[in-house]
Amino acid sequence: MLVIPPHFKLFIFFVGLVSIIGCDRLKGDMTRGQLLAEVGSQQLYLSDIAGVVPPGLTIADSTQILSDFVDRWVRDAAVSEEALSQLGESPDIERLVEQYRTSLARDRYETSIASERIDTAVTQDQLLQTYENSKAGLSAKQDLLRAMLIKMPSPVPDKENFEEAWKGFEEPEQWATCLEMAKEYSSLAFLDGEKWYSAAEIEALLPNGSSGSIKKGSSVAKGDGHVYYLRVIELVKQGEVTPLPYVRERLRKIILEQRKSTFLGAYTEELYQAARTQNRVKIYIGNDQ
Repeated sequence: MLVIPPHFKLFIFFVGLVSIIGCDRLKGDMTRGQLLAEVGSQQLYLSDIAGVVPPGLTIADSTQILSDFVDRWVRDAAVSEEALSQLGESPDIERLVEQYRTSLARDRYETSIASERIDTAVTQDQLLQTYENSKAGLSAKQDLLRAMLIKMPSPVPDKENFEEAWKGFEEPEQWATCLEMAKEYSSLAFLDGEKWYSAAEIEALLPNGSSGSIKKGSSVAKGDGHVYYLRVIELVKQGEVTPLPYVRERLRKIILEQRKSTFLGAYTEELYQAARTQNRVKIYIGNDQ
């Protein structure tokens, strides 16, 4: 399949537009590029559709996606134009727009200042502490397992030596042999014994009808011309506490959000006090006048 670069897809689409609506009807803007569509006061430019088309598509598919996008934009713009014409200069809408603008500016500023000021390093002790404090809300929503999986061709090359090495995984020399054979023959190998997976993730990799193999210990499943060697080192059933490694990133985000909240609370108070000191705060009700 021919793969077309994104910028060339836009060019092809633009050529298509020219052929459809005629060169004399196309307008341009030095900063935003070619004008593609217009509804009342709203305008859609070529630069506005950057990123609309995923990479790797054919010209026909790219053109179809862009055409559909422009069609949806025109329809949405027609509705919003009618709404604006009917509501006119509505004070309520203007107030909502101003509130949204202020909120957006504050959110962006807080995100920016927090990223500059907050320490993003999270230690193992901090993760453990947060994990212990959060266990009540960390029940596994599905079976989880710490496991290793190797998919070998059938018949398994040098089967006797491989299976002996597979069974002796706790012995460094045997495990080294197993890794070497997996590297040479296996088309799929999960060899990190410390990594956790959902049972569904592993089941999806096994041949049909072998989901019963998901249990603690070693098992072998055969299908589609391969032999699957699975070792479940640890198994956490649905409803039990989710293991720390599986929720490590979630806990890290919780810690950083807590730091951000604490920082922004203190920072807000700091800015408020500074504004009062500079006599920029005016309160016209109550005792503070």
